[in-house]
Amino acid sequence: MKLTKTFVIVACAGLLSAGVIGSARRAFAQDAAATPGDEGGHAEGSVATQPDKKSPPSDFNGCWDGSSHDGSLDDRNYGTGYGWIGIIQDGTKIVGGMNESYYEFRWDDGAYAYGFVSGKVKGTGFTGTLTAGGKCKAKLIGHLGTNSDIVGTYDFHNCKTKTSNFIAVGTFDLPLNNSGCADIKP
Repeated sequence: MKLTKTFVIVACAGLLSAGVIGSARRAFAQDAAATPGDEGGHAEGSVATQPDKKSPPSDFNGCWDGSSHDGSLDDRNYGTGYGWIGIIQDGTKIVGGMNESYYEFRWDDGAYAYGFVSGKVKGTGFTGTLTAGGKCKAKLIGHLGTNSDIVGTYDFHNCKTKTSNFIAVGTFDLPLNNSGCADIKP
């Protein structure tokens, strides 16, 4: 009888050991994406990636021309007007200087300003400086609008001369004109 009991105990122990050794391994969260041969779900593309923290800059290259009825300037001191900004962009930089980015603004009361544009592009917006001769400059802030246009603000400062005190502060809405910018200065 002892031999039978011993045999039964050994047989049960053998079956239990076989069950433990041959049982399925435990599942872990990373195993859900596992494919044969990738050793636990670490294959390329199985790990979620975060979106880029820096989105690429929008493309502002071109002539943003409000000299027709489609675009406008609206100035606190000079009223309504029209104009354009021609932007040459290199990555995140609005390239300023001779034969580079340029602007011309004209208001209905006869006031005008023109000169070079320089600045930076970030995401869907841009900041820049408009030069108007001497120390006269304007801060420019804009972004892509809703209908193939750019919208934003300008604020001229240091533009006082012996004969005038030019203080233009306002907004612009300028549509893209793929035909190029036309000279509108007097």
